[in-house]
Amino acid sequence: MHLLLPLLQRTASRHSTRPTLSITSSGVHFWTKIPERLTAAPNSLFSALADPSLSNMQERYPVSKLLEVFYVRAFVEKHPTESFPVTINFVDPGLCWSNLGGEKGGWMLHMMRLALARSTEYGSRTITHAGLQGKETHGQFMANCKVRDVAKFVTSEEGVALQGQVYGEVNAKLEKIRTGVTKV
Repeated sequence: MHLLLPLLQRTASRHSTRPTLSITSSGVHFWTKIPERLTAAPNSLFSALADPSLSNMQERYPVSKLLEVFYVRAFVEKHPTESFPVTINFVDPGLCWSNLGGEKGGWMLHMMRLALARSTEYGSRTITHAGLQGKETHGQFMANCKVRDVAKFVTSEEGVALQGQVYGEVNAKLEKIRTGVTKV
């Protein structure tokens, strides 16, 4: 995201347009409150997430999506529509049936996919729709081609505090990889 934003900002200034960056997310962020947060030392959530003795790997996918929601929301709070020329939203394309995962998951997952999954073409419509939206979707979670509420945990007092912690920890890690990358 941070490496793409300077290009999108230049596009906005050169072409008098407002580009949209849609990040593929998931509604599974509703399924977790990041249990590792309870055992993490202050400012070391990612250390707890990396510790196999503290981590619940069954929750890893929902946790990764909740972390994404936290980061995007924190970024957008610091870069509001009025002063930032790029719209950033995040979108849930829904459970899509594809061969990407091969035949993994067993018969139960196979039955779930048959009963609940969308085609990848149908799921791609939600991503395309999000990418075509304007500044009214800046920082918004989208699903089924509509702006939707995020999980209640995200907007709770604890969630807001955790969001700030996630934003700070991720930015510190990014800055170690490439100094100045988080400055947009």
